[in-house]
Amino acid sequence: MGDPLAVSGHTTPGQFIKPNGTFVSEQPPSSVRVRVDDGPEQMATRSHPTWKQWAASVQLTTPGAHTITATARHPQWTVEYITHVTAVTPRIRIVGLERTQATQFFNINGQGTGTAADNSVPLVEGKPLVLRVFVNSVPGTPSVTGVSGELTLGGTTLAPSNTAAAIPGPSLSRGSVGHSLNFWISPTLCSGQKTGRIRVFDPAQQGVPGFADEQAFTLTFTPVPRPRLHAVLLHYTGLGLDIPAPTDADVANTLSRVVRMYPITGFDYTGFTVHNFAGNLTLAMGGGCTQGWNELIDQLWTLRALSSTTDVYMGLLPRGVPTLNITGCGGSGAAAGFNGDGATMAQEMGHSFGRQHAPCPANITTRDPAYPAFPGLPSGSIGEFGLDTGSFQTHDPAATFDFMSWCSPVWASPYSYTGLRTALASRSALQPNAPRQQTSIPEQLILSFRLHHDDTLQLLHGFHVPMGDTPHADGELSDVTCELHNADGQTLSSVRCRLGPHAWPDDPDIDFHEVLPWDQAARSLVFKRGRDEVHAIELEETAPHITLHEPDFNSPNPSAVRLEWSAEAAPGTQLRHALRYSNDSGRSWRAVAVDLPMQRYEVDLASLPGGEQCLLQVITSSGIRTAAAQVGPFTVPVKPSHAQILSPADGTSAGEGERLMLRGLGFSPDFGTTTDAQMRWSSDRDGLLGDGHETAADRLSAGRHRIELTLPDGLGSESSATVRVDVGPGLKA
Repeated sequence: MGDPLAVSGHTTPGQFIKPNGTFVSEQPPSSVRVRVDDGPEQMATRSHPTWKQWAASVQLTTPGAHTITATARHPQWTVEYITHVTAVTPRIRIVGLERTQATQFFNINGQGTGTAADNSVPLVEGKPLVLRVFVNSVPGTPSVTGVSGELTLGGTTLAPSNTAAAIPGPSLSRGSVGHSLNFWISPTLCSGQKTGRIRVFDPAQQGVPGFADEQAFTLTFTPVPRPRLHAVLLHYTGLGLDIPAPTDADVANTLSRVVRMYPITGFDYTGFTVHNFAGNLTLAMGGGCTQGWNELIDQLWTLRALSSTTDVYMGLLPRGVPTLNITGCGGSGAAAGFNGDGATMAQEMGHSFGRQHAPCPANITTRDPAYPAFPGLPSGSIGEFGLDTGSFQTHDPAATFDFMSWCSPVWASPYSYTGLRTALASRSALQPNAPRQQTSIPEQLILSFRLHHDDTLQLLHGFHVPMGDTPHADGELSDVTCELHNADGQTLSSVRCRLGPHAWPDDPDIDFHEVLPWDQAARSLVFKRGRDEVHAIELEETAPHITLHEPDFNSPNPSAVRLEWSAEAAPGTQLRHALRYSNDSGRSWRAVAVDLPMQRYEVDLASLPGGEQCLLQVITSSGIRTAAAQVGPFTVPVKPSHAQILSPADGTSAGEGERLMLRGLGFSPDFGTTTDAQMRWSSDRDGLLGDGHETAADRLSAGRHRIELTLPDGLGSESSATVRVDVGPGLKA
């Protein structure tokens, strides 16, 4: 009752026949009209010129029995057809469908910003979707006991993840996951454009009129490129400590929350490099993130620059490293944080995609001036309700802040979510080009320096090396410029320096990281504020001299090689060393270590791509002028892809009907990150469970399961990993 009722039918033309029985012609009706009870007639719509088919829509405004009369008229005849229907008061009605992959504009009962159309945050192809169905349960006798349903999408029928409570429409809350009927839609179904239909009903009143409703919908998904990420696993050796580096599984687990908050399906890992770091993160001095964190970001940025890549370099610290109240830092394509702290990593990586700080606390200096303010909500609020599609946890905008803020707890706002989506789409054009011959690559000066508020300057390091495309520059332009001059004072090249996201012009000192074209005629490096020269460095007369010893492949670690060298320069010169690796005879290089305190290093070849033309290169700078020496070629084995199950843990217990999230990782230094389509999950009891880095096992049968993740290893075979899961009554994950 209350909804339009479709009425349709067909007519047979009358026939004009003479008294002698001779057929003359057919006489179709000139109109068909429909009425309810004794109400007014309304004209039907014909779908055939002779009214062979027609349709109308009527409204039943009161409960009970009703008569619907259809009348076909012709100037010479009239015919009626009568049918009887019973109208019932609808006890269940769909009043809203929210489509969320993390955050969404949606307004029900005033619970939404109303600043954009409902469901206007675009959907990401290949990312899990939760369809929240809000149902108005009308009080009455018998009462609605609960709301269940089924969803049909692209030929697949899905059951809900819950039975929703029977809630009257005005009391429905987006903040309570139990107030909506929730359907988890797997990544494999989230592609292209799909039409679907949702049907809801009271399980205790199935088949009873008024206790069911249904609605059609359309979903449109568009692809977003996966960010390329190089993970730097930090082995901490400072302050007399020796804390082992995290693992690649730690990286994936830490970033799992980032993936759920970002408009992405995951990361394309390009490498996992172990790097020693001895900086002091407890120092309160310095601008930006403070001196120790700035030092770490500088090392990550240098690794990235010396690798000539647009990949984001993420440094993951092990737990237990002493620090003050700062837990991360990021900018200029580098980010750092602690193992397990996905919330901080979401912000620090966000800086690499052009995101500024959200305004919480309200007096934060380096904040995004365009971040929206929402009446009645705190500064930096996420604005709309968020949903974690993995845990089904809701995030209330009254008490949750954007992940780019300094407040907690955090989740994604539509503003940051859609901004990231735009940034990632534009960065997809910045992927590295194919390796080029060394002779065709110009040299670039990779420069890091610290400028103090009194305009004194500290050179952190400078290397000039052949580089391909210059890494993408992020940050606000400052009034500081770096210039290379020749002996006559003429400018050979220059770059206007950029502020990092944690830098402020009034900081006591600011760290800059810049790349500018190198010229062999350079004799000085000049720094300016505006047009005024504030500092100049006279370049060394000659570059250092490097003697590189034969590599030692007889390390106790069978996958490692020891390299030693000696470097000479003018007396009193401070030398800085970096180490690079190539598996393609020098067409491309990957930095494996920077800021080396000793003239020796052990390289773990197990984390590097293999080949028959592998080289190691030592780069030594005496300030600016740089020398390089290399050894090789030598052969490094190609590594197969390796499957890892991140969750569930081995020995997990789960209740019957419980949704169990399956997350895995496939990676090889040679073949990169395994694609979703190549990853297959199965159970020895229930068979195929799904594909991808993340999927869900719904309603595993009771008993002990051997859950297996299988993927191609890239060398013609397969890699697999297994865990044991027990499913039964009373068990819980």
